[in-house]
Amino acid sequence: MDRNLQLRILTALTLGLGFVGAIYFSVYAAIVLFAIILILGLFELFKIVRAYNEPVKPNRILTIWLALVVYGILAVLPGFLRLDMLFPRDYFLALGLLFVFILVLFVAELFRNQTKPLENLAFSLFGIAYLAIPLGLIISASFDSDGNYQPWYILFFFFFMWASDTGAYFAGRFFGKRKLFERLSPKKTVEGFIGGMVASGLLGVAAFSHLGKFGVIEWIGIGVLLSITGTAGDLFESMLKRQAGVKDSGNILPGHGGILDRFDSALLSAPVYWILLYLGTS
Repeated sequence: MDRNLQLRILTALTLGLGFVGAIYFSVYAAIVLFAIILILGLFELFKIVRAYNEPVKPNRILTIWLALVVYGILAVLPGFLRLDMLFPRDYFLALGLLFVFILVLFVAELFRNQTKPLENLAFSLFGIAYLAIPLGLIISASFDSDGNYQPWYILFFFFFMWASDTGAYFAGRFFGKRKLFERLSPKKTVEGFIGGMVASGLLGVAAFSHLGKFGVIEWIGIGVLLSITGTAGDLFESMLKRQAGVKDSGNILPGHGGILDRFDSALLSAPVYWILLYLGTS
């Protein structure tokens, strides 16, 4: 077996077990876990944009604090405070706090004396939208209508992502001939893309058996849709890295690169998954 593949499998099994265990253990462990992923992901994004030909330098400290506020609002309000018990003033207070942080971010940029202030602000806000919102929505998706934590909703979301990645990898390796998007990701093939959709779609049968909520056809459709959005997320992160001229977003995960490399497919898929679950309860 290829040594790099062995390293990827060993890392995936070791970290995967810890990842699944933390999510299953308690909502508090899940919230802390995703907060760590958020912070590490932001640092990787900062590193990528600083590698551009014309470096972009977001205000790292304020961006992280603002991202944690957004993440906290999305992760905490649905479960611990229950949406049906919130008053309009609670939403206004949360939005007001968010506005204050954004205003501080804008004012702070006036005193940084940077050559690209608008780009700095844009990537600060982009980092929040790209990382804080999806990660917060993943936690939010785990609460049922009564505010009870249901870890299997998070776990199956990532099972869909992993099934898609695994199906795409092996289908591309054994059958891949036609390039999917060679300009951004030379190794991705049309056959791999189809294999990822098939694998993720088939996992929908298990999601139906374990979670219910939707019919089996709906879950299969959700699996296929998440595979498509996951591939789009992967390609989007490749675009960010290619512009910076870097191969991986980091090296924190042996054989897998960085946090963004591992969670890129989940970041664009999480809002879609949250909307689908929300529609299923309304």
